[in-house]
Amino acid sequence: MSLSNEEKIRQLIEHLKEKGYKNTEARGKMIKVFVEAEDHLKPEDVHRKLKGEDVSLPTVYRSIELLKKIGIIKEISIADERYYELYRFSQKKLHIHFQCSSCGKIKEYDNRHIFSTMLSQKEYIEKNYGDQIDDITIVTQGLCRKCKTKEE
Repeated sequence: MSLSNEEKIRQLIEHLKEKGYKNTEARGKMIKVFVEAEDHLKPEDVHRKLKGEDVSLPTVYRSIELLKKIGIIKEISIADERYYELYRFSQKKLHIHFQCSSCGKIKEYDNRHIFSTMLSQKEYIEKNYGDQIDDITIVTQGLCRKCKTKEE
């Protein structure tokens, strides 16, 4: 059974409180933005989505650091830019991202064959190097289908 956005928000606010932090109005609004987001967000994107909500850009940056620290969101670095996505409800610990070098759009691959291959690599590394891998984030770059077609 999939949780509604309202239930996810409620659970994330409860998690925030369990970790000893207050649920400020700005934090609650930011949690809602991440739950409802369909894309990866930069701090400026979050601030833009909260326009008119009386949440300053420095507050967005501070809140992002806190939400990242307690495991609600995850940071992805792509081409010297930092993006954030909701992490707490993610069932997968393997994220493969693609960024178009022309339009900048970011997408996430969700393919069982790719995941199977990467999990085999994870198991190989753990077996042969003795390390425990809890999360895999891969970032690829190139031209998306749309931009590639434009260039042809």
